[in-house]
Amino acid sequence: MPSLLPIGTIRVSRTSSGGVPCYSMSRFAILKDYRQHGFGRELVQTLHEWVIADSQSRGKQIATVSCHSLVTLKSFYAR
Repeated sequence: MPSLLPIGTIRVSRTSSGGVPCYSMSRFAILKDYRQHGFGRELVQTLHEWVIADSQSRGKQIATVSCHSLVTLKSFYAR
């Protein structure tokens, strides 16, 4: 049975640069007990899909996504 307890969060803000949508991801966190189970990857993938849909709904095929994080998490975001 699914839990109603929030286990993670992610924030995105949208701006524009030269007509190209720019999305900045921040405040990404998963509760410690739920890490290493793929929830973070699923959350980032869902954000990725939302960015594509949002930029296409604005008539754009290109978007920029940025993320500032700890160097130790670089490989997580690269996947």
